[in-house]
Amino acid sequence: MKKEMKQWLLIGVLSIFSIGGVMAQHTQHREQRKENRKEFVASLDENQKAAWEALRESRQTHRSALEKTLNDEQRAILKDGSGVRKRKRKELKNLYTEDQKAMIKTHKEQQRLEKEEFKESLNEQQLELYDKLRSKNRKKNKS
Repeated sequence: MKKEMKQWLLIGVLSIFSIGGVMAQHTQHREQRKENRKEFVASLDENQKAAWEALRESRQTHRSALEKTLNDEQRAILKDGSGVRKRKRKELKNLYTEDQKAMIKTHKEQQRLEKEEFKESLNEQQLELYDKLRSKNRKKNKS
């Protein structure tokens, strides 16, 4: 009986340490992404910074335009604080109307074109920093 309790205690302690390690690693990755973004933005000239900001504003405009078309059920899914982003996306995707799907497709294509245009304005060093920034985000999203 005591041996079994010791085993459960050991499992509990190891679980706590592993969770703490994962959380610390997540914080480090977030800080590294912030540093990468700062380094990239610092390397941009004024026109490029304006284009970078325009990309951000365009994304926010598209998001708010889509949010205005959501019905009550879709809004409830977005406001649900208990869910994981991936699950929410999947649930929302199943509830999108044809108009919303068309809007998303149009926005996605516009964003792709704007990003390509922005990337064409970057020199080699900036392009490396941009790819480094993008690759970190992709790795995060895949895991």
